[in-house]
Amino acid sequence: MPLSEEERATLKRLQQKDKEPAAPPIGKVINVSVDLGSDEQIARAIKHGFLTADEVAEDKGNGDGEDEDSDEAPKRKGYFN
Repeated sequence: MPLSEEERATLKRLQQKDKEPAAPPIGKVINVSVDLGSDEQIARAIKHGFLTADEVAEDKGNGDGEDEDSDEAPKRKGYFN
């Protein structure tokens, strides 16, 4: 069964499109600031995938991330010591 004129034009257009190089990928960057003191902002960051509930729990549990149980003196001496 021969192709109609419309089908030939569509086939020709698709073959031409197949020969053309693909467009380069588009790079996008987003910067997000989250106030970890605001429960509303934390919930929104978790909803959009910027944070996980585990990361929030870890941050709230450790404070600054320092071990409070450590009795070791700092290795670097202070300015006035």
